[in-house]
Amino acid sequence: MSKWMILASLLVLLLFVHSTNATTIVVPDDFSNIGDAINNAKAGDTIVIRSGIYSSSKNVTITIDKPLTIMGLGNVTIDATGYFYGFRVSNTQNVIVKGLKFKGGNGIEIQKDSFNITVRNCHFENVRHGVYLGTGNFRNITIEDCYINMNNGEEEGIHKYWDSIVK
Repeated sequence: MSKWMILASLLVLLLFVHSTNATTIVVPDDFSNIGDAINNAKAGDTIVIRSGIYSSSKNVTITIDKPLTIMGLGNVTIDATGYFYGFRVSNTQNVIVKGLKFKGGNGIEIQKDSFNITVRNCHFENVRHGVYLGTGNFRNITIEDCYINMNNGEEEGIHKYWDSIVK
């Protein structure tokens, strides 16, 4: 066997081992708050958030800067009332947020060269912007099956900042 075949086989094996190391983290079972769960997660992990209202600073204004799936199990509310945003996705790719309810502030803010971001089956209530595309370049931002209720009528459900580039 040539050394290139051996090297290619090892690379495939390493990729397979790496992709199978993804774990599921449950809030509040494994971590008491969303921020600690996200900070301790590895790229590719899934974070499941159980029913409840999550409103302290360890549960909102959280930056997602690695590929993760974050999903609600039951009735999950991220209450960012009094804060600027619920979640910020920044400078990453392959993030899925699904099955969550956001209340107050900006629901999800997407910033700085973020790609392949999916927001699915989320509910945004009394928010300034449901999804806020801030500064940077964006590709493949998918928002599907979401409900956005703007109670104050002053802002947009989905907002694109003036210098952001969406492809």
